[in-house]
Amino acid sequence: MYAQVILSKSVGRIDQIFDYAIPEELSDQIKVGSQVLIPFGKRKEIGYVIGRLEQSNVKGVKDIIAVTSEYPLFSSKQVELAKWMADRYFSFFISALRLVMPPGLKQSEVKKRGH
Repeated sequence: MYAQVILSKSVGRIDQIFDYAIPEELSDQIKVGSQVLIPFGKRKEIGYVIGRLEQSNVKGVKDIIAVTSEYPLFSSKQVELAKWMADRYFSFFISALRLVMPPGLKQSEVKKRGH
């Protein structure tokens, strides 16, 4: 099983969704809306699960390290809304997604990044 993850902060001009493998022990915890800790290059980053996949076409997919939220921060419907807003207003998807997430999340991301 795989998760589609978007980074919590945009990296340069990249507005991309990345595939990550869901480890067996985290399978029940990872849902759309989960905040996760992922390997990204040589560092660890916070990301958000925006979808789940049975298969990935990407080679060398890395595993999600940990789930960092106790409950989902948004729903599948809110992901659809954020995609529509990003397309409609030509913004980064993460910027639109932040509009449907609970306020005050930025501070908790900074604390969890060192997880």
